Amino acid sequence: MSDEERRLGEARARELDASVELADLTWDRAINLLHEQEGMQDFLPDGVHALDPRNGDATLFNESRARRPHDNRPASATRGDQSCIICSGRTTSIIDRSPLSRGFTFVNENLYPIVHPESRRNQTHGARTLGQPSVGLHFLQWTSSYHDHDWPELEPEDRFRVLDRLAALEQRLLSIPGYPADERYVSIIKNVGRLVGGSLDHPHQQVVLSNAIPRRVRENARFRERTDSPFAEFMLAENPLELTVTSFATGRFMVPYFMRRPYNLFYVLEDAGPSHLFETSTRQRRDLGNALALGMKLTLAGLRAAGREEAYNVVFHTGPGAGIYLEFLPLTQEEGGFEKLGLSACQSSPFAAAETLRGAL
Repeated sequence: MSDEERRLGEARARELDASVELADLTWDRAINLLHEQEGMQDFLPDGVHALDPRNGDATLFNESRARRPHDNRPASATRGDQSCIICSGRTTSIIDRSPLSRGFTFVNENLYPIVHPESRRNQTHGARTLGQPSVGLHFLQWTSSYHDHDWPELEPEDRFRVLDRLAALEQRLLSIPGYPADERYVSIIKNVGRLVGGSLDHPHQQVVLSNAIPRRVRENARFRERTDSPFAEFMLAENPLELTVTSFATGRFMVPYFMRRPYNLFYVLEDAGPSHLFETSTRQRRDLGNALALGMKLTLAGLRAAGREEAYNVVFHTGPGAGIYLEFLPLTQEEGGFEKLGLSACQSSPFAAAETLRGAL
């Protein structure tokens, strides 16, 4: 099937456009939109999260996600499947749509959310409370309406446009009127490959507003309190220059000296001032869009060098104490029992990894 055929068309997209746009989204309007999504009530999360008392790791509970229809299928059953639910428009309403040189980028609600304003069931187990209430919103940003257009396939101006709309979504969620919880954080991640949670092939980013704060966010905040500098600034100053892979005008690619798996890669913003995407300048945003494209290419090169299939995560580190940095995490080796204790045994040195990635340029 051709690329032209595997896309979400504008006519179908207009039919999916929500009654409210991103700029006008409030908590109450978001709830109303969620109620309109057919089938979502069957996949509501439990509405509770628990914290590991040792390190503050937050676990969100959602038994219904195990029943997602596109999960738990062997790769052989999906690679030849041309009936993409996004291309065919079998998805939720669109709250943001922006044109690209070919097609468009758009944002909608996740039909299988990890957080939701409402819970699937009572938050108690017997007479004991299982954890703390969790509330939030779970959105998806589809990089392009064309099925095979991810960041590397886009033109630089289109990458900027997609990143710009991602920043607009982040900003709106962080300030959304009517949000009931005191704590709020926007998590942005990308999963590529089923082995690392990529349950749909159509390229996308996941964006979650939640009162359950990820441990890395707390760690970055504590790092800043302890050192009086954000983690991104520390990496720029302390990571050996020999581990630099390449640089843009506003950021630097580097292999971290504490690399836990071969070909882990950071892209670190040189300016430690911004702590969220929406606070970045136009130049920084253009470089971030291009960095996502290059970082994905380099990560794939690392996976090939390790003889592994395409499977990696991209994590956007933002918020207090982080500065801004992207982390590319390829599945180049499995974790064993020592890793679960916090003791990694990496099958490569960071210097060898950096040399290989420079060669891939």
